Amino acid sequence: MAKKRNSIDVILKRAEKLFETGNYLLAEKEFKKAKHKDNSPEIEEKLAICLKHTQGLKGEEWVKKAQKAESRNDLSGALSCFKEAEALLHEAWLTDKIRDLEQSLLGGEMVARAETAVRNKDYQAAADLYATLGQIHKKEIYLSDSAVCLVKGNMFDQAIELFTSLKSLDDAAHYHFGYALAKQGRYTDALSQWEMIDSGDAAFIAQQHQVLDLAVKQLNASMNAGSDINGILADAGRLLDGKSVHGNDRLVKG
Repeated sequence: MAKKRNSIDVILKRAEKLFETGNYLLAEKEFKKAKHKDNSPEIEEKLAICLKHTQGLKGEEWVKKAQKAESRNDLSGALSCFKEAEALLHEAWLTDKIRDLEQSLLGGEMVARAETAVRNKDYQAAADLYATLGQIHKKEIYLSDSAVCLVKGNMFDQAIELFTSLKSLDDAAHYHFGYALAKQGRYTDALSQWEMIDSGDAAFIAQQHQVLDLAVKQLNASMNAGSDINGILADAGRLLDGKSVHGNDRLVKG
């Protein structure tokens, strides 16, 4: 009986019946069995028609599997399923989705590597990873993190250049930007950054007063050296307007 059920004639009969009723998925399986036993142009033609009909159905099934995986936050599994769907459906949105998932997976891996580099005090590596993340995701927060790492690694010139290019800074960024400026002898600019930070931390207020003293000494030295009076007056005005002169209560929690 088994031989009879699997004979070429019986298989073809089942395949033809399924084909005629529009059950292309099962018909495809039967025509493939027949092809292995005794291929012919007729079988190839019917199989091609089945494949044309079933390709979309299979692609849609892969999309459903991908979406379920994504809902479980299984991004790797979702990516694999979307790739299977894209190979069958060739739709532009699938190509975009695959690219987004690849970037998300790469981003997650790179964030973990950057955090490890920070813990290991490898600040150059961490800065490079955050900079790459900023380029991939087009988000300034990663570039800000990169600049902070540059400050922690005593790469002040690079940090200042990067901070200057950013449109907005959070408290941590303002603090590290100011710290880098102070380390480069730009005391008035440093105080301007720190004044953007709201806090009442005594240690930070003391740090501001210390930098204020250095800024005043720097202005006096510039006046005694006969430097540009307009620049001196501008810096003096910024200091007098600044909260450091009037008892600043601001701090960053770095």
